[in-house]
Amino acid sequence: MITHLLNQTFRKISYVTNVSGDLVKTATTYYLCRFRYITLINKGANQESLDSQAQIWFEPEANILEGDIGEVDGKMWRINKLIKARKMDSSVRFLKTEVYAYELPLVS
Repeated sequence: MITHLLNQTFRKISYVTNVSGDLVKTATTYYLCRFRYITLINKGANQESLDSQAQIWFEPEANILEGDIGEVDGKMWRINKLIKARKMDSSVRFLKTEVYAYELPLVS
């Protein structure tokens, strides 16, 4: 487990789209996470490649999905890719996400 490394907080923002097309915040949920600015990984040996602005790791039980929006490290981020890190017995050990800065303002 990576629980001991999760020393930051991801503030997940749930939202709906109103009739004007604006995003309206409906709820906020907090998750422990590990955030790092990692912009480029290209490893030929295991075919892992990454082209995002940062990565965030979560506990396996975190209710995180691709497309979620949240705030960490003073910036808004949108989860572009969600990877479930599995052990050989298929149990999920942690969630790894690739994220991009999110700049569309939410209407309160």
